[in-house]
Amino acid sequence: PLFPPLDQSSGPILRGKDKFILDVNVDLKPDQDNYPEFFFEAMRRPGRVALVVGGSDYRAEVRSKPALLELIGQLITSGRVRSVPDSRVDAAQSALVSRIDDCFDVCPSECDDPHIFALALVSGCNNVVTRDARMATCRNKIRNVVGHDHCADIRIIQDHAAFRQSR
Repeated sequence: PLFPPLDQSSGPILRGKDKFILDVNVDLKPDQDNYPEFFFEAMRRPGRVALVVGGSDYRAEVRSKPALLELIGQLITSGRVRSVPDSRVDAAQSALVSRIDDCFDVCPSECDDPHIFALALVSGCNNVVTRDARMATCRNKIRNVVGHDHCADIRIIQDHAAFRQSR
């Protein structure tokens, strides 16, 4: 598999401040505007910082970006990736989407990444490196309505200050 599963337990798999989910919308080249240099610098240094991956939709998004696929392969080799079973993320995503459908007449337009919320919920990793500010808007609109047991309280990491606070 693209991401070998870390564990099949039923509770949150990962705890700790040094775990991050990388949204596929970030730029991977240092000369691009949305390149999260702070994150990639931390990944290059020895330490505990790790990337959390998992879920069928996340896997599909990674496969659509060859540079990200290559990067994750390198990070797997160096032991910097923590993988969550796809089946657990997919089930949490399905439950979240169902709750959104039950609670809202129309899904808020900002909520187009339920797989990220599901990955955060299942893994226990709430730090999301992204350039998508709409993700925070989605969290604020839906979390109290659908219930905290369905929607993780993700922390959006868009700059070095937020990254530093998350650690």
